Amino acid sequence: MEKKKTIRKPDWLNIIGILLILTGLTIGGIDLFTKYTDRRDQAQELQDFMKAPQLTDTSEMPEEDANKNVWGAITIDKLGVNHLIAKTNDWSYLNRYVVAYESSPNPPENGNFAIAGHNGNCASCVFRDFDKLETGDIVKLDDKVNTYVYKIEKIFTVFHTDVSVLDHTPNEATLTLITCTRQSTEDEYRTIVKATLVETIPN
Repeated sequence: MEKKKTIRKPDWLNIIGILLILTGLTIGGIDLFTKYTDRRDQAQELQDFMKAPQLTDTSEMPEEDANKNVWGAITIDKLGVNHLIAKTNDWSYLNRYVVAYESSPNPPENGNFAIAGHNGNCASCVFRDFDKLETGDIVKLDDKVNTYVYKIEKIFTVFHTDVSVLDHTPNEATLTLITCTRQSTEDEYRTIVKATLVETIPN
């Protein structure tokens, strides 16, 4: 007597689970690829900026210069940071650069050169490892004319409304780095790194 073939019903839970896993892997892959291309483009932009000739007062500027607010670069060897600085009050630049307050006096002038940057996993979130910094560590700024070497003096946390960290320092050239304490858009605290200029090296 011929046996009847058993037709297995599809296991919809397994199928849905597999589809969800594949969707997650696809989204994760796209996110990683986007971050990779963003970081590659930013690294190339940094190289292009540092290789470009220094402009003079008589240099002809293009009518629309996408990098007109790029001031220089910041390097923190301990964290592997090497990133462009935009000097502007347009905070949308934080999506690509770290941003120096437009009113900050340029080094090596006395005063407080204040720079804000994102803490997170985005390509421009280069201030994400501040918890690894210690007093005595070195931060360098480069405007293509000089390299300014700063030594970290203090690291502390403030509430986000505390703007005293931006106070002018008329008797010395200082650097203030500012970022969110936690990797969250809702973090109400800021980690502050205060450093003092110890050397100016002509490029």
